Amino acid sequence: MPRRQSNALEIAEQMLQILRDKQLLQKDIEESELNEAVEGVTSLLVRQGYPERDVQTKLLTILLSDIRGFSAIANSYPATDVVDLLNRYFSRMGDIIVDYGGRIDKLMGDSIMVVFGLPESNEDDV
Repeated sequence: MPRRQSNALEIAEQMLQILRDKQLLQKDIEESELNEAVEGVTSLLVRQGYPERDVQTKLLTILLSDIRGFSAIANSYPATDVVDLLNRYFSRMGDIIVDYGGRIDKLMGDSIMVVFGLPESNEDDV
């Protein structure tokens, strides 16, 4: 099996295992159906050119942070005050995240998604 296909198969199997672990699969699904799904995902990944690089397994820490009660705050204050609050929050959190070796992955409303352990894992990643 070519390396790209082997890597794609590994990713598809990992996806299936996550679905099993989180109990997101129907109880009565047959193994043959699961095998077809894995083959389909593998084929799709290969056709789309993924993965072009070797699959790497890393220990990462993901942090999701938001402002408690933000909806109530946003409904109680003028929009300009809310934007100022968010700007201060994101600025301060950004400084803290960088100080601890994190990377901001995305901002979602009042939430921040942060990844620690990229490009190198840290001793305290969990």
